[in-house]
Amino acid sequence: MKDLLTKDISRVWYNGQYYEKIYKGNKLIWPPNYLRHESIEYTFNENTGEFIVVQDAGFVEYLLENTTIYLSKCIENGNPVVIPLLSEPNYDTGGMLYTSDKLGLGSDTRQVHYKIDGSKSIYTTQSHIDFLTQIPTIYFRSKEVGAGLYDINFSTYPFEGCHEVFGPERLIGLFSGESWEGKWYSDVNTMYGFKPTFSQCREHVANKGKGWYGAYSEEIGVLMMLAMFKSGVNGRCLTYDYAPFGVANPFCNGGGGRNYMPNIEIDPVTNMATVRHLDGNIEYLEVPYIWSQSFSKLYWGEYLTIMPKESGSGIYKTNNECWMGNHKGTSLYLASGENKWAIAGDRDDSDVTGMQDQLRIRACYHGEYTITNDIAYFESLPIL
Repeated sequence: MKDLLTKDISRVWYNGQYYEKIYKGNKLIWPPNYLRHESIEYTFNENTGEFIVVQDAGFVEYLLENTTIYLSKCIENGNPVVIPLLSEPNYDTGGMLYTSDKLGLGSDTRQVHYKIDGSKSIYTTQSHIDFLTQIPTIYFRSKEVGAGLYDINFSTYPFEGCHEVFGPERLIGLFSGESWEGKWYSDVNTMYGFKPTFSQCREHVANKGKGWYGAYSEEIGVLMMLAMFKSGVNGRCLTYDYAPFGVANPFCNGGGGRNYMPNIEIDPVTNMATVRHLDGNIEYLEVPYIWSQSFSKLYWGEYLTIMPKESGSGIYKTNNECWMGNHKGTSLYLASGENKWAIAGDRDDSDVTGMQDQLRIRACYHGEYTITNDIAYFESLPIL
């Protein structure tokens, strides 16, 4: 293959034959048909909602066992200092428990405990502080092979044609976020009655320091696709308490807020969506004109973009309303009640009063950070 340098470092035995490790430059690219442990392959039928497993080699289980939930504070140079929280994976759903009664935590106060000794933190999920999760690197490939039929691969190692999300250098915001003193913190609520504009969201996250950004559509899309695989298209992933890998209800905010993904912009004149991805690639998708109607298909595509593709009845239940293309859309949000899909284009800053609810954004971090197990030191740090 052009531009591929084959190195016979150590051949691997799989399914009755040897495979050689293949590199492109210095990056390992496994053979396209080679699947080892910590991977999963399935087909998703968007016409029926069915998932057909080709191979499941412990992928979700590995991620759960190697995911860590942190409290985080920034220090003077802008880098975060994080401390791990006590958490427990739910292998049935792919969720992560960290404020449950089973761990001795009060469900009303939403108290959390430190992993180092199980002691109760002085911070709750209502505090002005960052709650972040570190999910192992996920490599994925999604390819539409028929009308509404997708071949989907996930693994913990790179393979040909894959895209990359999460990883050790990325910390993903658990909660929708809140504005406080000009910065946006990933705690549970947006300020009651506060209706931020797009410009304010971008500014607040940028003011946290270098490396901070709002969660991208493929990060949310990967979580959604894995959640649907575990619990069904209309399953627990659309309930308020669902937290895949600790990322609390990234799809369902009901009447309490709208998730804003800043890498998507929609031209209100042409109805063309520009989607900028983590790898620098740009997609251009035509957004259909749908107003208070059902939608039957999502784009998904190779980046798992949750964008309405066609109107009409489909598998997305039960009140799958869509508001796209009629107004000054500049981004995209998901808004839903329990087990209900709803997708809409947001308003621009001049029409912020037209939004029914608070605009939310997930504060994420990419770069260097310090892990500490010293509780006294962490709690002594100011919240900058």
